[in-house]
Amino acid sequence: MLLFCLTLELYPHLKFACAILQQDPEQTYATYTLAQMLLNSFEAQLLTLQDPLNLWQFIQIEKSRLLMESALTLDPSILIYLLGEFSSDPALQGIVYPVHPDPNSIFPPSYQDVLSTLHQHLTQPAASHPPLIQLQGGNCFSHRQLAIQVAQSLSVPIEQLNPASLPTEPQLGDRLRRRWERFSRLTGAILFIEIKQRPTEFDAHQFA
Repeated sequence: MLLFCLTLELYPHLKFACAILQQDPEQTYATYTLAQMLLNSFEAQLLTLQDPLNLWQFIQIEKSRLLMESALTLDPSILIYLLGEFSSDPALQGIVYPVHPDPNSIFPPSYQDVLSTLHQHLTQPAASHPPLIQLQGGNCFSHRQLAIQVAQSLSVPIEQLNPASLPTEPQLGDRLRRRWERFSRLTGAILFIEIKQRPTEFDAHQFA
């Protein structure tokens, strides 16, 4: 299904074939009905929210009166990724932002043991959820420097979360968490959360 939508993006002249097959000059796009006609592997599960295409928001559905006739398009970030590039996810802008190293900072040799431990935890075999690591002691600056160093040693990007920008609505929060997890799985990115409140005031697990 993903490749089907990608094909229509790469070869836009195929939109006329879509209209012919669906016997409607206005339906020049992919739909579930068209997929059912062309794909032997089509299953009703594709229509559910728990299907990977919907769960990870790979495909955008332009809702119409009938779900089977709704226009299906690739999420722009996924399209760019499949073309060999990857850009920041617009859905995460203002909530997470890149963390850049300070060229003037000095990394104390005494932190090497901590850095080695962090590296070990982050390179363990993939689990159902990414590891959640809490840094204690020292100060926020040293925590950030450690996170930057381990990200550089793994050659992966590091992004920082702004907790104040998280939505309060559970549905929006869950959707945003999925977008971050998708971004992290595609890029290997590490999320750094700087918590200045007491631990009881912010639950990092909601975004882990």
